[in-house]
This record gives sequence, C-alpha cells and structure tokens, in this order.
Amino acid sequence: MNNPTISFIVPSYNFAAHIGECVSSILQQDMRDIEVIVVNDGSTDNTEEILEGLARQDNRVVPINKENEGVSIARNTGLLAAKGEYVSFIDADDYVASDYASYMLELAKTANSDFCLSLDAFTRAGENQTVGGGYFINKYSHPGAGDSVIVIAKNHCGMLEQDFPQAMVA
Repeated sequence: MNNPTISFIVPSYNFAAHIGECVSSILQQDMRDIEVIVVNDGSTDNTEEILEGLARQDNRVVPINKENEGVSIARNTGLLAAKGEYVSFIDADDYVASDYASYMLELAKTANSDFCLSLDAFTRAGENQTVGGGYFINKYSHPGAGDSVIVIAKNHCGMLEQDFPQAMVA
C-alpha cells in the first residue's frame, strides 16, 4: 500500500464488544486511501483475535499489540506507526459516518488548517458527517502580536476563520 492520505488511530483496551463495529465504520469511508491502526493496549478479552481477523480481511487494518500502558501511550504508539499525511483519532467504542474522512479533510484544506476537530464524529447508520460542524485551529500572525497565535473557530457549512470575531483569537 502506498502512503495513505489518512491514518486512523484507535487505542483499545478490552473493547472486544465494540471494536468490530468501530473498525468497520472506518473501513466504510468514501475514501479508500486510509489505514486503520488499532493499538491493542494489553487487552485481556479477545480484542487481539478480533483485530487479527479484521487485518486478514482488509490489509488497511494494522493491529499493534502491546502491554497495557494507558490510552495516551497507545495513541503515541499509533502515531509512531502512522504513514498517513493526516491523522484521525477514534475511540474504540465510537463509530463514524461514511463521509467523515472526506468531510474533515475538505474542512481542513478549505480552512488551510493544521488541526480539525469534529463534535459530530459519532453518527448513526445512514447519517452524514456533514450534518454537523467542526472546529478548526489555524496558526496565523495577529497584528502586533509578533508571534503566531492559535485561532479556534467553529465551522458550519463552509464558514471560515474570517467570519468570526476577534474574540475567538487566543
């Protein structure tokens, strides 16, 4: 596989009951050039077996089995393995709409943003990611500030940074 556009990182500890649905929702993205890195953080249930089965079914699934060290280290382990231009973190008991990746990628590119956060990542079957909005964080130079500052602004249906008041500048 060539380097994917997006690496999804899913830390998992004893989420055998949910991990199949989570990974399945990611694999059903309308973008095909993705990888799904699932970091099994020392699960004592059958998470490892489920992940191995998913990896045999789809080579975009990359299971990593490690001893339990907590969710932050599991996410960092996933980051070290990621090959994508972009990274998305998904919790093992969540699932995403089929247009989640393309929507968030378009939002980040439209806003020329370094970071994009969705509050509507988890959806029901048949719902589109685009029904909600996201937040983007962008570095830009503020007049008189000297250094770059971070802008956090809510994005609804194409509304961009310039549409928000200066009060949003951190």
